[in-house]
Amino acid sequence: MIIIFLGPPFAGKDTQSKLISIKYNLPVFSMGAIIRDAYARKDPKAVEGFENYTVKGLTLPIGLKFDLLKNEIRDKNNFILDNFPVNQEDLDTFLSYLKERGLKVDYVFHLNIDENEIFKRITRRERRDDDPDIVRTRIEIQGEQRQVVLKYFKQKGILLEIDGKGEVNDVFNRIVDSIKT
Repeated sequence: MIIIFLGPPFAGKDTQSKLISIKYNLPVFSMGAIIRDAYARKDPKAVEGFENYTVKGLTLPIGLKFDLLKNEIRDKNNFILDNFPVNQEDLDTFLSYLKERGLKVDYVFHLNIDENEIFKRITRRERRDDDPDIVRTRIEIQGEQRQVVLKYFKQKGILLEIDGKGEVNDVFNRIVDSIKT
């Protein structure tokens, strides 16, 4: 089973993907965490991506991130992706990769929260790319870019819109109720 979590910053993608990971025994691959880890190791593509895109609230070009993701998922047929794909370029590359491997996406959960909720949650973690101005840019640019991805998965009948507001367990139950095993 391949599951994707999409949504704006602070929607709960990380939290919910980890909970679903435990319930269904699936590894989670967070694009942001993969980039931050590679950045800490001083991977040249990750450094370029983080410095020129991430800290400005921009989406990294596929050439700077997909090899990092591919290295993580190369021998996996079942997994959860947190915040990938997020734009047309990501989607095209990822779908081509899945096709080559004979895999398909089973569920895409789009966690919805409003901007007020995002800024209430922003104080809960401290990362360089979580500056309020950067977050505003991420909301605007990535939100717009994400529309093509959401439209594609909606047309495939696998996009599930989930209200991300409320208690963690309530959101988790909404997601679990949507999964048919």
